[in-house]
Amino acid sequence: AKSLDQVDRAIKAMSEDISAVTITGGTAGGFLVPPEFAQSLFAYALAPLTALRRVPSVRSYQATSNLVFFPRESTRAGASQAAEAGTLSSADATLSQQSVTVEKQYAFRRWSNELARDAQPAFSEFLSNTVVRDLAIQQDIQWLRGSGSTPQVTGLLNYSGLTTGPSLGTNGRTVTHDDFIEADYLLQNAEVRGADFVIAHPRTENTLRKQKDNEARYLVSTDGRPSVAPFPAAGYLPIYKTTNLTITQTVGSSTDCSTAIVGDGSQIYIVER
Repeated sequence: AKSLDQVDRAIKAMSEDISAVTITGGTAGGFLVPPEFAQSLFAYALAPLTALRRVPSVRSYQATSNLVFFPRESTRAGASQAAEAGTLSSADATLSQQSVTVEKQYAFRRWSNELARDAQPAFSEFLSNTVVRDLAIQQDIQWLRGSGSTPQVTGLLNYSGLTTGPSLGTNGRTVTHDDFIEADYLLQNAEVRGADFVIAHPRTENTLRKQKDNEARYLVSTDGRPSVAPFPAAGYLPIYKTTNLTITQTVGSSTDCSTAIVGDGSQIYIVER
């Protein structure tokens, strides 16, 4: 008896659902007004901007192996002076090589033939756009902050021998225009020709753009130019913004810090295979 009661209640519930659909959908000619699917207005998800490949002075090297060695002069031999008929001392340059291991980076999707045939917009177009986009973002993350532990490449932030500074304190502090001018000087002091780019999280530029002088005048123009600060002789230092750099780094007791990369793009190669 209990089983029959349960079946009866289930049938009654189904009948009520069917009645509800019929009343709602058919009232006032509802079935005569079909919904519109604006497939032509398909929009892609918002995604981080890539940074390193956008720097004009950064070059790409196409490798044929997964292990690449770059020979280089690590210490220059130098020169000297001597009196007429004096003894000359020979000096040799110090040479070395830098190794780069090419790691695999990929974007992988699965889909059915039926979806490929029926999708509007065409699923093949969607795939070609999103796979390239997502792989580019992943590459940028690796190039900026990859740990160097396989299968990750060594990102710029984890290379040894970098010129670091200026110091923003044990727990970090708010960045200023002077910090970028100082960073450019530190590169020049390390015999680098000088900075030609900054890569930073948008929050960093936002902090700089809101800074004012003692008369409440903004220090940076709001005309949209990608500038960090006006340099007296060097013009503007371009900033390439990306959320691929985090704003949740731990520095001392602070957990909301970020790192900006100030660099000379001519010293950077993207090694690809």
